[in-house]
Amino acid sequence: MTETGTDQRSIKAKLPELALKGSLILLVVFLPYLYLRHYDTMRFDLDYSKFTHKAEHLILGVSRAKVGLVPEVLKEELQLDGEVLNFAFTGLVSPYEERYVKLAMRKVKKAGKNQSGLFILSVNPGNLTKNTKKNRNPPPIYKLFLVNVSPNPDYLFRNINRTEPFLFSLLAAPPEETPMFVAHTDGWGERTRSSAIPDEEIYKKYSASIGDRGLSREYLENLCRLTRYLKDYGEIVLIRMPVKSGMAKIEDESVPDFNQQLSELAASCGAVYLNYLDSGGAYEFSDPHHLLNTGARSFTLKLSEELKTLGIPGEAD
Repeated sequence: MTETGTDQRSIKAKLPELALKGSLILLVVFLPYLYLRHYDTMRFDLDYSKFTHKAEHLILGVSRAKVGLVPEVLKEELQLDGEVLNFAFTGLVSPYEERYVKLAMRKVKKAGKNQSGLFILSVNPGNLTKNTKKNRNPPPIYKLFLVNVSPNPDYLFRNINRTEPFLFSLLAAPPEETPMFVAHTDGWGERTRSSAIPDEEIYKKYSASIGDRGLSREYLENLCRLTRYLKDYGEIVLIRMPVKSGMAKIEDESVPDFNQQLSELAASCGAVYLNYLDSGGAYEFSDPHHLLNTGARSFTLKLSEELKTLGIPGEAD
């Protein structure tokens, strides 16, 4: 037998041992790093927790719902069994287009059809009107393969929403004041203080974004399809969140028949429609259309009380 043949057999014999040692080294190094990234990201990233688990009850929509609906309050006031997850993002990320509908369907924890789940879908002209600015690059969340695992390596290693190196974040001193946004494991993006952007600038930007194009037929159909899908797992409430009077005026001028269209859609698709647009004066806001943390808790409490009077959610069949 040649010396080369002997060497090859020797290497093959050692392969299982080398593979085992390599796996152990990988586990010793990779797992601690993964969990450090996981806990650090959970503390500071408003969206990461949304991709670590499914839930029996969901909040969907854009930033008004993301900051304005508090899962903890809904769960306590309505005595909901299971988890409540706020799976709302922003106007650019999660209007009711096809990819958001499909992603939302993957977040439902299915204990069986006709379960007594609660699904709150926030609606407004901003997430039902198509923006003329085409987003050529889809938001990173729609590139994720893993959306219900904790820790979520897919999310962590894509560096979604990370603005600085991970090591800097670990070594940084605690902030001297409470940050503008506070992340919660149930997906609530808590706003702790008022925005520094002048109201008039926000009005101008929002007015330009919704224009007078009317609601998107495609988005309305997607919303109805999502509603009918969720109906198998609980009850659906479409809500129009409260905003300041200036913002309400812009929306009424842009889509004057919004309430009529959404009421009709809710009736035809098996949902309830609740309109709180003009109740903004009762709550504290961070800016013209985003509730402050105190306003969010007050509004979610008000919503919970109304849902109780409507018997929502009812008992499972």
